[in-house]
Amino acid sequence: MSINSFTWHDLAAGVLMLALGAYFVVRHRRGPDRLVNVLFAAFLACSSLGSMNVFFMDNLVPAGNPAANNTLAQYLTTWLIQANYTVGILAMPIQLHFVVRYCQLRNLLARHIGWAYMVAVCLTPLVWLPSFARSRAVPLEFTSSWVCAVPWMPEVSPWSGAFVLIWLSVQVYTQIALWRYRRGEVGRVRFGLHASVVQLVLIIEAGGVVLSVLNGSLGYLGPDPHPVSALVAGGVLLAAIRSGRTQRSALRYQRLDSGGLPVR
Repeated sequence: MSINSFTWHDLAAGVLMLALGAYFVVRHRRGPDRLVNVLFAAFLACSSLGSMNVFFMDNLVPAGNPAANNTLAQYLTTWLIQANYTVGILAMPIQLHFVVRYCQLRNLLARHIGWAYMVAVCLTPLVWLPSFARSRAVPLEFTSSWVCAVPWMPEVSPWSGAFVLIWLSVQVYTQIALWRYRRGEVGRVRFGLHASVVQLVLIIEAGGVVLSVLNGSLGYLGPDPHPVSALVAGGVLLAAIRSGRTQRSALRYQRLDSGGLPVR
């Protein structure tokens, strides 16, 4: 199977986010913030899965091949769109759970976070209704390209707007909670990340999804911008990890020079 040139960033984003999720699980599996760490890794895994779904969707029709002759792609594209909505729905309670634990909230949501998972589970079957996403009778373009990455992009029900509104509410709540936590944070680092880094990563991720939704409503047919934002967010995390290692090394040598115990 040939890989379309406009999909390499999708694959890179999927691999990077999955690798980062695995790193956080392995690196901080014995720390005091194990649950927070696992939730953050689960969120990164959702981002990875979303990028990989886009990668597969963008490669269903090889560039130059007539899309009309690929009826399998016609139905697989619809299935992958529904799968991506499912990933987005399930990512919302994971993100909320992560935020309330990271910010050490004791509010109503924190005490009843299980309901967020229940709502997500109840909403998921709606995405798989035949009326939610309908396969097109004819492709949008002759073949896939930088101008039209997914010729068989299905027609999504206007009810998808309700999912977008719920998702936006989660993002607003997340940013308010992190902003308040940062105001009271006194240089504390949890599982190796400052709150400012976590907030920036979530903002970049959310920005990519917002662009995807806006582009879809405006009739944009090119490559999905979310994997690009995932790559940028992954780069921010890599820089933060490297910076944390440098700081720990400097502190370790400082303590050794002063006759103290080395820092892990």
